[in-house]
Amino acid sequence: MTELIVLDLETTGLEPKNDSIIEIAAVLLKNGKVIDKFQTFVKPPKHNKVSATVSTLTNIKTEDLVDAPVFAEIKDKLLEFVGDRPIVGHNIGFDLDFLKANDINFTPEGLDTLELAYTILPKLKFYSLEYLAYLYKFPNQPSHRAIDDVLATADLYNLLVDKINSTNSNLKDKIKLLVEKSNWEWGFIFKDIDSSNLKYIEPALIAEPIEKIDSSILKSIDLKTIKTGFNAYELAFSIPYISANILLAQNSDKSVLVVRTSDLRKFDWDSLGFNIYNPINLILDNDRFKFYLNKDKFSVTELKLAIKILLQTELDKSFNARKVYLSNDEYYLFDQQLAVLDINLASIDKKIVTDFAGFWELLEADNVLDGYNIFIPQWLEFDDLTINKQTKIITMAYFNAVVSSRRDFIHDFVTDNKQKDRLFKTINELGSNLVLILELFNLMLQEEKPEWGAIELEESYLETKTGVKLKDVITKGIDILTSYKDNIKDIKTEHSNVLDKQISHTEELIDYFNLLLQPNLAYKTYLESRGNAVMLRIVKDNPVNIWQSKLNKYKTIIVSNGVSVEGKNDFISYIIGSSVEVNHIKLSDIESKNMIWIRNLPDNKNANYQREINIYLNSWIKQESGKSVVVMPNVKVAGEFFDEYKPKITNTELLSRDIAGNVEILGKKLKTLDNFSILVSSYNLPRLSPAISEVDRVVFVKFPFEPPSLISQLIYAQRLDNGFIGYSLPKAIVNFKNSLANIYNKTNEVWILDSKLLIKDYGKIVRKSLKGFREIEEEKN
Repeated sequence: MTELIVLDLETTGLEPKNDSIIEIAAVLLKNGKVIDKFQTFVKPPKHNKVSATVSTLTNIKTEDLVDAPVFAEIKDKLLEFVGDRPIVGHNIGFDLDFLKANDINFTPEGLDTLELAYTILPKLKFYSLEYLAYLYKFPNQPSHRAIDDVLATADLYNLLVDKINSTNSNLKDKIKLLVEKSNWEWGFIFKDIDSSNLKYIEPALIAEPIEKIDSSILKSIDLKTIKTGFNAYELAFSIPYISANILLAQNSDKSVLVVRTSDLRKFDWDSLGFNIYNPINLILDNDRFKFYLNKDKFSVTELKLAIKILLQTELDKSFNARKVYLSNDEYYLFDQQLAVLDINLASIDKKIVTDFAGFWELLEADNVLDGYNIFIPQWLEFDDLTINKQTKIITMAYFNAVVSSRRDFIHDFVTDNKQKDRLFKTINELGSNLVLILELFNLMLQEEKPEWGAIELEESYLETKTGVKLKDVITKGIDILTSYKDNIKDIKTEHSNVLDKQISHTEELIDYFNLLLQPNLAYKTYLESRGNAVMLRIVKDNPVNIWQSKLNKYKTIIVSNGVSVEGKNDFISYIIGSSVEVNHIKLSDIESKNMIWIRNLPDNKNANYQREINIYLNSWIKQESGKSVVVMPNVKVAGEFFDEYKPKITNTELLSRDIAGNVEILGKKLKTLDNFSILVSSYNLPRLSPAISEVDRVVFVKFPFEPPSLISQLIYAQRLDNGFIGYSLPKAIVNFKNSLANIYNKTNEVWILDSKLLIKDYGKIVRKSLKGFREIEEEKN
């Protein structure tokens, strides 16, 4: 394919139905070289102004578009420029959706360089055009202006072609054979095609460094005195928990360190002396993969997964699903068709690091952890996981996977054509049935209008008009699944373990469908709205306390910045299910930092509360100089503040998460600024903190509570007379303490703007829990 169109749009927002195109750029690419360009501003309707966020990103203002042509005036010119050539773009679906909303439907559909980059460069941290251009030092750097982004996308296309052209010839031939079995729109790129032949320098992907820590912690936490059971240590805010746990685990004879999955990807564990333990659903079964490669036809998802596996095994000689980017569909496909089905785990290395899923697998193995010190710093997250692990989560994505995995099984293992046709008809019927089930549950939610987006499903709901229809549809689903199970159980195959897994998964789904018909037989069943989608969470049995059932026979060590509440051990003892002594660790006499509480803020019950807080923030940012992080309640509030007040703030650089860019790029950007205020949500603060080297203050606009619809919140609220005081509040305090520790060494002071913490009784509990700060109260100016 010698000629392509590379295209990009700038728009007033993200919704094609409500937002407008404000700039279009395209180039004609022939053999990797730009030979023609198309570029124009587009005047939006009067009601569609350019927001501060868009203006900051693009440097396009509403007044720049006054004399621009409307879309109808440039439509024919754009169509003529594109012609019948394929269209390439980074996340091209976004651009094509906007063009469709303006009555332009290009055929064929676009070629997405984002999708191709995921496949050809599967081990990167990020895939934004900005990050890729920065990482590979493209000749053209994107700027969120259409022509700059188009030229950077052309550079990306050339990079990907060059990467394929430089692939080992034997490996490339293998991939070509697979491509011929699929209808992937990018398949042509694996043939010998020309590119610009630019020489891109392969970047070194450097692991994040571990924060240094005083080794005297080994005296404060004497590993020789660790007892069987639970040993808890709360670190001062100045001691980074990940560094402390690594040092302690390194100095244990035998240790298992349990961290977040994101931390597994973040650090170079080999250099730290740890072997990563990966659960079996992340490990490639080579025999299954050989069978997979011999299939006579590949879906696009199957093809992309196979390419990623071949590329990584060429480099690393083995494949680990955690080391590459996998979409949800690819991950589920790997788990169902290619992962190791069983493993006899007799022993592990002396120093292991793993995530929650890997640790769960180790706990299931008999006696493999005997004699190990087990470090679980994010103990509350692990507790959440133990409840989620005992919960069946049903969404449309899960139902899609149910259908696709069975289709794949029929295609790969059923040899009788008549039987295959019957089973495909059964699965098609199942797919329609599952869609209808979720539609009816969604209708039930709309009728109930729950305050927090979730209801507990009870049998009385099934007596409503919608519920009666739902019962019939679920009953039909059980019949379809039972028919499928009965028709596959006698299939003859060399891969009997695959058949066993297919049957057991089907039986499990039938059991859960029966619980939907009789929800009172389950411990709890929750129905929840997530945007326009619906989620079912079925807790079949009263969740088991894993701390007591699995962990109390080991030396379990919790070393974290967030453990105690009001300096007491009541909360952690309740979660673990037995009395736990909390030891408080402070390594040096570091001077406490200021925590400034702002008084005379508006009452949070006031309907205009957020509005008044925003007015105060605007005034404060204008008066204060220096570097600040402002932690907003959520992304929506941060975006609204930025759009309204960015044009009014001129003395400092106001940034938001929407315009911040990737962490690596943001960090360099912040170091060039003498004055800035960056708006982040409490959820995104840990993700952005690596970009923050030193700031004057961190301002929390609201004390962050978790949504009350989280499964752990719902379960514990059921168990406690006062779920807020007994669980929601202490959990929020523990999480907040971890957030404070995350930025403690990077800021001079912390400000709290939440008026409830000064006027509500529970605010006293919060304040008593935040040892390590000097409290200062100031009046609002």
